[in-house]
This record gives sequence, C-alpha cells and structure tokens, in this order.
Amino acid sequence: MYQMPISAEFAEAFFFTCHQDRVCANTDGKNMFACSNPDMECAAVNEIYADAREMINKMFGEAFVYETNDSR
Repeated sequence: MYQMPISAEFAEAFFFTCHQDRVCANTDGKNMFACSNPDMECAAVNEIYADAREMINKMFGEAFVYETNDSR
C-alpha cells in the first residue's frame, strides 16, 4: 500500500481515542513496529505526534496519508 487516503474525520477520532495510549516508537515517530530496536522509546501517542495529521503521515510510513477531501 502506498499513500492510501485516510479521512481527516477518521484520523481525528483515532488520535483522540488513542492519544494517551503508550506505544513503542523511534525518536522521529516514523516506525512504531520495530520495538526490538534498542533506539525505541515507549511514550504516549500525543507525546510522539503533535496531532492526527502527523500521526497518520508518520506512524505507518508511506502507507497512509491524512486526507481532508472527503470525496477521495
């Protein structure tokens, strides 16, 4: 998958629901799945990502992209 659009509405709900959940992520927030890497830290979602747009655009690499146009 490459840059599949994720609606802003869904992304905002996802961020709000998970913003206090602790996840494993490297310091740039780009990879939350490589938890065996010693450079990974455990932190709340809202400590890693400033908002829903940043979370969607970074958390899953280039698989998804935050989309404000609901017609896509």
